[in-house]
Amino acid sequence: MIVAVVVTVVAILGGYLIYLYVKSARIPDNEALTVTEIHSGQAEPGAGGEGEEDASAEFGSGSGEGGESAGSMAVMRTGITYKALTYNIGFGAYDHAFSYFMEESTTARGDKVKGLMSRAESEDSVKKNVGAAIDAAIEQNPDIALFQEVDKNASRSYKINQLHMMSDAFGERLGGEGESGGSLAEIYAGNFHSGWLLWPPTRPMGAVNDSGIATYSRYRVNAAERVSLPIDESFFGRITDIDRCFTVARLPVGGSGAEDSGNSEAQSGEGTVDSGSAGSEVVLINVHLSAYDAGEKMRGEQMKKLADYMAEERAKGNWVIAGGDWNQSFPGSIDAFTGRMAIPAWAKPFDESALPEGFTLITADNADIIATCRDTSIPWTPGVSYETILDGWIVSDDVTASAENIETDYQASDHNPVQLTFVLQ
Repeated sequence: MIVAVVVTVVAILGGYLIYLYVKSARIPDNEALTVTEIHSGQAEPGAGGEGEEDASAEFGSGSGEGGESAGSMAVMRTGITYKALTYNIGFGAYDHAFSYFMEESTTARGDKVKGLMSRAESEDSVKKNVGAAIDAAIEQNPDIALFQEVDKNASRSYKINQLHMMSDAFGERLGGEGESGGSLAEIYAGNFHSGWLLWPPTRPMGAVNDSGIATYSRYRVNAAERVSLPIDESFFGRITDIDRCFTVARLPVGGSGAEDSGNSEAQSGEGTVDSGSAGSEVVLINVHLSAYDAGEKMRGEQMKKLADYMAEERAKGNWVIAGGDWNQSFPGSIDAFTGRMAIPAWAKPFDESALPEGFTLITADNADIIATCRDTSIPWTPGVSYETILDGWIVSDDVTASAENIETDYQASDHNPVQLTFVLQ
């Protein structure tokens, strides 16, 4: 009898692990992405969910390989001031009360603490948090916006289609302003899909069917692709790590314009697009590197692949702008906002030596007073919780740029957004 029970348990466990391994198959590398043109006022309100058609399908012309370019949209120009935003929205879960089950830390007096949650508190909290993140982004009025941890269909966020929420809000509120004629380009790439995860036992994460990173632009995007990053290919690494990637959006650049102090308002976008010669494109990269990488092996390999890609594009004469969640502490920030917590194991200094020649990591002008990420081993506790700067921008030497960390008090996410102000030279 005991032997039969043991055999049954082993068979069930083995079958479950095989199921997880199959469900965690890697997404293809160098995958062409659809560039969807969202027109102001065309989105239908709604949060989406399992079985609901992806909102982006409602908006028409994809322009990736084999598609049509968003030809009605304006092109970027040299000598004009633009604004871009990067924001990890934490799949709508990370309000002040949220602590994450994979995070462990130590208080200043040596007490061990560990996060408890794997999923958002409720469906309403997801809608509230994503809505607040959208409001925070729109308040900055960016020309370009990059987002990480955007769930389209996941148990942890009650299967609410957060990309649909963004498409609706941005198309209506950002797309209706500026020179783009009421249009935005939208790009999405998946970087996390898994079978039903039975952990933590009290409130398991469940299935993440589709989660990823999203890019929005008021300016024409001619093509986009998803580039896979190295991850831990061991059995358990494969079923627990995100399928890391970065996305590349190629924005054509027209003639030069007089430099303007604001974004979008005084820019006609007219002029011939030089689509074939060197320096004709902005290569816009959205990235989310590995988080829990104790030996720094995966992040090192990921940075190497990304650096090689950026250097190759710069050598072609293109402008290169990369933003996102780097999961490395920007210079001077690893011990600048410690509160009353010890520095957690995941906080590692940004390896600036990994940057290719001619590229700069942009430190925000207010980096001494505003962090971009909080430790989630405990609920957000001002003055106690550990903070650092993980989010921001890298630009090539033909881009003049400055950055600002935007204070949101972590109302909607465990991250704060970072805004980049830049000019193409």
